[in-house]
Order: sequence, then structure tokens, then C-alpha cells
Amino acid sequence: MRRRYGFKQLIILMGLMPVLLICLGFSAYLIQQQLADSRQLLTLRAKAAAEQLSVVSAHMLNDQHQSELANITQMALEENGVRAVSIYNHKRQLITHAGPATALPDISAITTAKPFQLIDSEEELHVIWAIFSRQPGTSQPILGWAH
Repeated sequence: MRRRYGFKQLIILMGLMPVLLICLGFSAYLIQQQLADSRQLLTLRAKAAAEQLSVVSAHMLNDQHQSELANITQMALEENGVRAVSIYNHKRQLITHAGPATALPDISAITTAKPFQLIDSEEELHVIWAIFSRQPGTSQPILGWAH
């Protein structure tokens, strides 16, 4: 036996349905915007950390301090969200690494105008930053890469 709705209940249902749909749509929009903002902040933070590592690594690579460079990569792992840190020389040879193994991605897009490359997947964000020589008059401006 089917239950029949009364006129009052039908009016209440028809009045509340659009409001509920608008609330649901607005909530979904706000959640999506919050997730997008969080991802953008994560990207900015990763770029800042990679740039700082690049600056510190430049001094260590210039002075050939590999043990201090290894300590720096180990300390970089203590930063929240950092899983692995690698430093490569200008020949793309690994100098020091901390964390799970990662391979150096294609870095052909890195130039002096854009010294970094972002590789963003759903699970991970990879930032590769060029390490430039801070000494004037050097023949090789790029010393390596921080990944």
C-alpha cells in the first residue's frame, strides 16, 4: 500500500529541496577551493625549501664539503612533508642523498630564467632546483641540482 503525502508535507518538501541543493552545492564548492588552496600552499612551501637548499648547497659544492652536504640533506628530511633529498653535480651524478631512492627526472627545461622544475602527481610533488655558482666570473654557472 502506498503512502500518500499530504498537501502540507508536499509544500514543505518543495520549499526545502532547492535550499538543500544550494547548500550542498555551495559546500562542495568551498571544500574544492580549500583543497586547491592547500595544494598551492604546499607547492609554494616546497619551492621555498628547494631554493633554500640550493643556496646552501652552492657554498658546499664550491668548497667541496661533501660531508657537510650529507649532513644538510639529512637535516632537510626533518622538515615536515619532505621524504627524500638528493644533490647532483653538473654532470648529473649523485653527490649525496637522504631518504627513499629517487631518480633525477628530465631537467632540460631548467634555465637561468626559470631555475626550477615542478613535477606534480596526485601523491607526490617533486621540485628540482638548479644550484648556481655564487662566485663571480666562474666558467660554469650551474654547479648542480637539488631534488
